[in-house]
Formats: sequence, structure tokens, C-alpha cells
Amino acid sequence: MNSEIDLTKLKYLKVHFSPYGWWTGHDMQIDWFKYKIETTTENNTDTGNNNSNTQGNNCQDKGTADQCIATFDPNTSTLHIPCLNISFFTISLDLKILSVFPEVKLKLDNYKNIPSVSDSKCAATFNNNILHIPCLQYNNQNLWIDMTLLETTPDVILKLTGSGTSNISPNSSETGCLPSDNDTGNIGNTENKEVTLSTQQGKPFQIVFPTGKTYTEFNKNYDLSLEPWCTDKPGVCGNFIDLGTIDLNSSINIPKSGYLSDKAGFEDCVEVEPGHTFINKNRDGSYTLFKIVNHEKPSECDHTLKIEYRNLK
Repeated sequence: MNSEIDLTKLKYLKVHFSPYGWWTGHDMQIDWFKYKIETTTENNTDTGNNNSNTQGNNCQDKGTADQCIATFDPNTSTLHIPCLNISFFTISLDLKILSVFPEVKLKLDNYKNIPSVSDSKCAATFNNNILHIPCLQYNNQNLWIDMTLLETTPDVILKLTGSGTSNISPNSSETGCLPSDNDTGNIGNTENKEVTLSTQQGKPFQIVFPTGKTYTEFNKNYDLSLEPWCTDKPGVCGNFIDLGTIDLNSSINIPKSGYLSDKAGFEDCVEVEPGHTFINKNRDGSYTLFKIVNHEKPSECDHTLKIEYRNLK
């Protein structure tokens, strides 16, 4: 595996391994790591022939997340994604929509490679066959959408798996794309709620705590994800601390550190103890107390969890 990064824009290189699929509990190690640092000198001399129309089109400038906002033109049925991060490269592309039922059928109209857009929270991503567009402007609305890739030839076929309203900040160094006030559910509600998470056919089951929304297909915005691990105890991904067997309605001081995924972008997963209570630091910065009330194993690798949770003010 080879990768090249621009150290003026990226401060680290994160390497992911998934030998048996995502988060299955198998371990890997790196035996050696070779790197080379090169310096380059750019010619900034003004020749008088600079094309002002190209300024900002690569959406890499810090604080310009608006340049990575996707758009849909109904007159040409074209979905324009200016910034799409795929593995170690980034592209800009246009997709012409041919039909929308029963799945979304598209044709690749145009694409080009562009520089990294790691500073933009509005850049689209493609991971685990999921196209996530965090910022889409259409018909005077600001939206986010998730679509699962079904086919690539002869046309691109996607299935819509999630969507919602989002606020789009013009400054990527601040809030970027976050759920809007109209799509946040009962954030801060102190009432206890119940939800059942159940994996099926090797797929995770995920929840976004502030909204209470659940997903049976991978959604990168999850706060807690129950994984289909072939283990006795349930495997859960999130950003939480095990508080032991305390009551869900206990009054606690919210810990400042020690959360499972603080430095891993919600990608750390562990086996959890049924009957325990946990505090989760959610992606929007809020906190949720949740307790595993019941755990069942309907099959060797599937798990069902009944949890109670309380969003903290």
C-alpha cells in the first residue's frame, strides 16, 4: 500500500485494516512502516495569465466548506458532487439521474481528481458501499443523504438509506454540516426512553441518541452501533465509558476524558457487559446515559440488545 499526503494540510496518516470485514474482533499488526518526506517549491510568480475562474474550485482552502456542498440541477437532472473522498484520493464528479424508482439509477457524466479536502466537513465520502453526502442544496433546502451502492455497470444504481435536514456553515473550521434544529428530536430531554437494537444477517444496528433515529444499514453519523460479532457478549462501537451497575437515573458528574473513541473517530469497538450503565459522548457534543437491560443471541453472530437511555441536558 502506498500513499502520499500533503503535510501542510494533513497532520497525520490514519491506516485502517479490515481483513474479515469491519469490526469483527480480528487483530492485525504492522511489521514495518517506510516513509519519505519531500519538500517542494511552488512557483508563485504572476505571469499575468492566471485564470480567475479556477480559484477555489478544488475546495481545499480552509474555512470554505461551502465549496464542497453538493447540488442538484432539476433542469439537467444532474447531481454535482464537488468533493468526494474515496480512500486515499479525492474526486469531483457529476452524475446524471436516469430514474429514481425503485432505486436511484445514475450515469457518470464527468469526473476529475482534485487535491485533498480534509478540512471540509461538507465533503462527501464513500465507505463500505455507502455514499454519504453531508451537505446537499436542493429546492432551497439543505439536506444530507446516505445511499447504498448496488451496481456500477452499465449504470450506477444506488438505494436511498437515509436523509434529513442539515445546517450548512460557510466556515468548515467551525461547525461545518450539523443536524438542524428541526431535525434534532428531543435533545436534552431527561425522560428515560427504550430502544431495541438487533443485528440481522451480518449488518450492524445503529442509533443516533439525540434524535432517537435508528438505522439497519451503516450510517456514518451513528452514536452507538451494535455489531454482528461472533462473541458471547455484545460488541458495540461508540464513544462511551462503562460506569458499572449504577442506576440510570443517578446524578453524575460528566467525565471530561476517558471515552472509548476520543481519538479514534467513533471507530473503537469493545465487548460490553449486559446490566451495566454507560455514558456516551455523542457526535454533536451532547451526552447520553444508557443501560443494557437485556441481551439475547438469536444466532451465533447476531445479537439483540434492549437498552434504556436518557439524553443529558
